[in-house]
Amino acid sequence: YVYRKYLEDAPMTILLFINTDLFVMFFSGIRQSISVSLGCLAFIFVKEKKWVKYLLTVAVAILFHQSAFILLLLYPVCHYRLRKKSLYYLLPAYLVLIIFNRQIFSAFLSISGMYSNYRMSQTGAYTSIILFAIFSVYSIVIPDENKLDKTGKMLRNIMLLSLALVMFAPVHMLAMRLNYYFIIFMPLLIPKIVKYHDEKQEKLTQISKVVILVFFTCYFFYFGYSCMQSGAGLHSFPYHFFWEAV
Repeated sequence: YVYRKYLEDAPMTILLFINTDLFVMFFSGIRQSISVSLGCLAFIFVKEKKWVKYLLTVAVAILFHQSAFILLLLYPVCHYRLRKKSLYYLLPAYLVLIIFNRQIFSAFLSISGMYSNYRMSQTGAYTSIILFAIFSVYSIVIPDENKLDKTGKMLRNIMLLSLALVMFAPVHMLAMRLNYYFIIFMPLLIPKIVKYHDEKQEKLTQISKVVILVFFTCYFFYFGYSCMQSGAGLHSFPYHFFWEAV
């Protein structure tokens, strides 16, 4: 419903979605999938500034999966006014997060008392950082700020929050699980950025659109083939029901 409501380019949105970690996770992580879907509903209430309904929706999401507490960041983040000068402190902040990610995330786990059975470990998720960083820069450089609508600016703020969370992905698998609630909005953001591009970036926008479509189409089939060969991907390529022997 949310995708249909805020859709700008269906093929691009579908292509981006099936290349996110969520696509595979939705086949098996039923409880968290429900929580993520409730997070989408919460976004509508955030946009309409119905904070009571927003809090109730987040509360219900937490009942399905406790990681949904991260949705409490959605309201303040979406209504933050991002300006170009914000980059002057965002960039140093991201550098601090990536340099001290282990210490910061370890402190978070100790204070929250959540997921105490999960240990810090090297996950090697640096590719995600690069991809999210590219999309974040893209969402700032390409659009015409006077054209970009309120929804687009909210989605961009979510993208920047998602980039902050992915900084912890290399040291703990929980970071990406928390990020699922925000990654779901990325396939809506990029097509909107393309639509409201600055006329000065016309050529770059058209080239980037082709690159995105070609790259993610190829990557999806490459990933699917790799999963079939290795048995990875939560048995989604080909798909096996949980009661089937693998």
